[in-house]
Amino acid sequence: MCFPHSCFTCSSTLWRLALWPKVSFEPHAGKLVAIVNVTDQNALVDGPCTQVRRQAMSFKCMQLTDFILKFPHRSQNTVCPSETCSTGLAKGSTKWAAARWAKKIEARERKAKMTNFDHYKVMKAKKMASL
Repeated sequence: MCFPHSCFTCSSTLWRLALWPKVSFEPHAGKLVAIVNVTDQNALVDGPCTQVRRQAMSFKCMQLTDFILKFPHRSQNTVCPSETCSTGLAKGSTKWAAARWAKKIEARERKAKMTNFDHYKVMKAKKMASL
């Protein structure tokens, strides 16, 4: 059950404190942050393991993930770093790497690095598999 101080809605999406959204705009694009508090139509976020300092960020700049942290409401800077780093949600960790979202991002990056010859080899492999 959600309590008024820990849950809120924004454009028909339920946001909770201590969620781990992924930032979708520069300069922190692709990094995970923790929602620490809510201010008007912005969230106070902190990402100590991803080098994102505590700041107010618009909900439009974030995409929700399924990861939730357990820390007190309006926690100080000393609580968030220990919780975030101990849960292993930093990019490159095993928990993040096991998520479908991370696998999609990795496949997209791998495909972007492919050369024309690599694309040709993939095409030929698909043709041979379909026969």
